[in-house]
Amino acid sequence: MRKIMTIQEADVLLKRYYEGFTSTEEEKTLHAFLSQKHLPERLEADKEILRYFTSQKKKGKTLTVPLIAWTSVAASVVIGLLVIHFFIPGKFDSYAYIDGKRITDIAQVKEQAVASIQSWNRSDKDSNMDTDELINQQLQLFIK
Repeated sequence: MRKIMTIQEADVLLKRYYEGFTSTEEEKTLHAFLSQKHLPERLEADKEILRYFTSQKKKGKTLTVPLIAWTSVAASVVIGLLVIHFFIPGKFDSYAYIDGKRITDIAQVKEQAVASIQSWNRSDKDSNMDTDELINQQLQLFIK
């Protein structure tokens, strides 16, 4: 047999409820108290709030995805990335951009470099290095 709750006890229990310190049994008691007729008007809002949360609990639990499912997804992603990395190799070529066009033919790049170097007015410090040596030195920056 349940004890009849006073309004002061309900106020204390409501305070504990909003702070998150009530047990399931205390919440049921509070719900039963607030379900009665002729409550003071100041408790009507609390009655509606408690009714709302009680109805949400009865609707069902949220869907939770088990840890094994997340592990499977992560493993699939890792395997997919490994397959892409090892079985679909990227094409890594040496190239240069000349006048905005990508040139991959090393002979053509060398030819353009020679033409460019020959048009320079070489300073005294560059005069010791021959043209082929300078070109090869510069091409080493672009060749693997």
